[in-house]
Amino acid sequence: MSDIRYSFLGTLDHLPADTIRTLWLIQTLDSKLRDEETPPELFQFYSRNIMHQSALLGDLVRRQSRVLEEYREELVVQREVKARYGALMRTRADLQQRLLHKHDKPPIVEKKGGLKIKINMKQLRREQVRRGSVAGSSQSPSALSSPPVSAGLGQEQAQPTEEVYCWCQQPSFGDMIACDNDKCPREWFHYACVGITKVPTGKWYCSDECRKADSKKSRKR
Repeated sequence: MSDIRYSFLGTLDHLPADTIRTLWLIQTLDSKLRDEETPPELFQFYSRNIMHQSALLGDLVRRQSRVLEEYREELVVQREVKARYGALMRTRADLQQRLLHKHDKPPIVEKKGGLKIKINMKQLRREQVRRGSVAGSSQSPSALSSPPVSAGLGQEQAQPTEEVYCWCQQPSFGDMIACDNDKCPREWFHYACVGITKVPTGKWYCSDECRKADSKKSRKR
């Protein structure tokens, strides 16, 4: 029993020091906890700021959605306009092609006896140009100011439908120049449409295709 009492007395001797050490530890931990705690005002500030940013973000999302919807509608309208424009251009090209084929057909002239005479106006003009060159003309066939007019046939003169020329598909007027490719579908061109103001020297072609075609024809000869 004496050993137990001595042991208890030894524990009591160290109790004040242990108690003080424990209190210091509690005080230190409490101080650290207070330093780490956030004031309620700061929590309220953060909360208001987050709510404000959330509202701004929602408004931005709604605006972007409206812009995207308007852009989508604009794309739909543009596709429809392009489709209609393409159909219009195809219709126009088809109509021009039909008109070109129609005017390329030689007109038919009736004489008193009911005889129908076919006159190839382009071939007749080429023949007249060649005769002018043989007669000693100093200009090339392409340097004429306008397409030649067909000669009369006896007492009756042919009245063919007025033909169209050039890239603009208009009748003959003003100064014009002929392409030196005999197979050129348009043959005659207005000065203003091809960008010239005076008669060029040498041969003149309306396009690279006509130049190549005439060059191939010359090599074959």
